[in-house]
Amino acid sequence: PFLGGTPEGGGVEYTFYAPRVFNGNLRYDFVEDCPSEPPSSALSTPVPSAVPSLTTSMSYTFYVEHDPEVPPRMVTYDISFGVRAVLDRFLAGDEDILFGYARNHDLVIVRVVANFVSPAEVGYLCYPEPPDICTPISVDVTATHRSTATSDDIMYALLRQSMHLPSQIDVGGYTVQYVGDRAVETDSEITLSGIPDRLMGEDEQQFFEQVARDFLTSQVSSDENDSLKILGVVVNGQEITSADIAFEYEGNGTVSPLSATSVIPDVRNNNPTRRKLQDQNSNSIQVSVRGKYRPPPELDFGAIVEDSINRDRELLEKDLKDKSLKLEAGEPQ
Repeated sequence: PFLGGTPEGGGVEYTFYAPRVFNGNLRYDFVEDCPSEPPSSALSTPVPSAVPSLTTSMSYTFYVEHDPEVPPRMVTYDISFGVRAVLDRFLAGDEDILFGYARNHDLVIVRVVANFVSPAEVGYLCYPEPPDICTPISVDVTATHRSTATSDDIMYALLRQSMHLPSQIDVGGYTVQYVGDRAVETDSEITLSGIPDRLMGEDEQQFFEQVARDFLTSQVSSDENDSLKILGVVVNGQEITSADIAFEYEGNGTVSPLSATSVIPDVRNNNPTRRKLQDQNSNSIQVSVRGKYRPPPELDFGAIVEDSINRDRELLEKDLKDKSLKLEAGEPQ
């Protein structure tokens, strides 16, 4: 293309060619389809199904003391900005549980908005140091995550750090006090009797956790504070034990358990009876029960859970048996 000169020194003449255009005709005949084998399903790669996502919403509530000259919109902006910055640090690794949800379940904070609320929603008044004023603010948080984590799991993880948020919020000119929902957790033990001589598998543990949670949700209550809610039950350990239980077989067909520890022949009213020892397996299951509530008043969550379990252990065992039978029959829970 160069007729003279150099690109650096100039004097270059370029020759340009227009695209070639085919002006002929193509003729062809169709005979028949070419033989070919259908694709093998064994060699094809299945398309992975997308894991559904969930949206979880929760709120933090604060009393914020500030100068009365600060515009209200500036107060809500500063507090929402401060909370968002703290949560972003938690998901980036500053808090182990939230970091785990972000890494393993794609937890993302998508919206943080602060709004004014009434002191009646808090339950008590705030008395700041004059000339400051005290403003109740609710910070509404919206997060998305995969359905491999429940909304209650995410809510509990977000509430675990609620009491520490005021010291983490890095905005000047404010005194922040957390007055919203709190996460609570207690360890307990639930003993199931008359079960197979083995530990529960992973699927059985998940089934037990769901049934135990439903049971506690229906049983846990507080006359002093009606905001208490069960968020989850997690199995931490199991221990199988075996005990000798004596049963009395009477002549009329009645069978009743006894506390005897040996086989003792007996005759009552000319009706032959016998006592026989049988092994009965029990599984002592260590669990963590998680919940939330809003003080005042303060609650003894551990005592409430223990009372709820001890009040009707037989009902829990019945719920486990009934729901297990429905599951095996394919009926809805």
